[in-house]
Amino acid sequence: MRATINNCKDEQILKELCSLFERGLIQKEIILSVDEAHNEEEAYNTVSKKYGISPKTAEFIFHMTFDHWFSLNYEKVNKVYHDLLGKERNAEKEQELLRKQEAIHRKIREHAVKVGLFREGDFEPIYDGIYIKDAGRYLNSNVHVMWVLKEAYDDEYDDGEPCGGGWNYFDCLEPNQTPWKIRTWRNMIYASYGIIHNVTMENMNGLDVEDMADVLLEIACINLSKMPGHTTTEASLLAGYYETWKDILNEQIALYNPQVVIFGNTFPYFKDDLLNSGKVEHTPKDDISQVYIKDGVKYIDAYHPQSRISRAKYVDSIINNAI
Repeated sequence: MRATINNCKDEQILKELCSLFERGLIQKEIILSVDEAHNEEEAYNTVSKKYGISPKTAEFIFHMTFDHWFSLNYEKVNKVYHDLLGKERNAEKEQELLRKQEAIHRKIREHAVKVGLFREGDFEPIYDGIYIKDAGRYLNSNVHVMWVLKEAYDDEYDDGEPCGGGWNYFDCLEPNQTPWKIRTWRNMIYASYGIIHNVTMENMNGLDVEDMADVLLEIACINLSKMPGHTTTEASLLAGYYETWKDILNEQIALYNPQVVIFGNTFPYFKDDLLNSGKVEHTPKDDISQVYIKDGVKYIDAYHPQSRISRAKYVDSIINNAI
């Protein structure tokens, strides 16, 4: 394959090419400077010494086609160089976010052991946050959206007590899974898609929800309780869940730094800690969800996405409060 600046992933080469063009050096001058070289290595070294670039950059130049080499200018090369720097910085941010998420997952496990909830292989945490295989989906989303729900279900004993765990909440989104068939996930798909793409339910009616489900990889989602729960949650348990996990929950919100946080019937437990100081804007729009704005973050107090409210009303209420 011929070398082109678009397929170059070497920061030094692109930086040195920028320097050549910035100095106003003419492509033809560089090519003619090696007329007396006896072999390729000698040609690379000649250009390297004469123009103050590395031999690998000289080699890269001579592996371009003439057409490509003579089509270049400073603006083109500089753009590719800075695009590469941006991608490298993004990759570093993604890895850093995943490292911090892993640290929180360790804290969840340690805390479950500390408070006597953990039973290995029997009753373990269900870890949450963002999609662990591609943090870039969240970081590069148009809007950073987070959902805060109650608890995740896994399995139960004959007496109805929950069990299981030891897996990641986003395992539900693997290719062999069908989250769009579950009411909770389906409503989350529509609301998240609408916020991220700035459209209402009416504009989504003709879209395939299975295709739209990919938006779930772009959001953060955490649960009030980190342990396996029931298919329905007793309201009387929620305050206790928050007290047990609140330090970790608020650390997760801080880590993912969302622009929109949608609480699925969980906002009352966070309200005092999130809105305890500073200016808070609150303008009620309807009776399905309410938005509180503080420091540019929109905290939406909504019904749980499993609720039996009309999907269109539920989704549009959240979208209208978020955008």
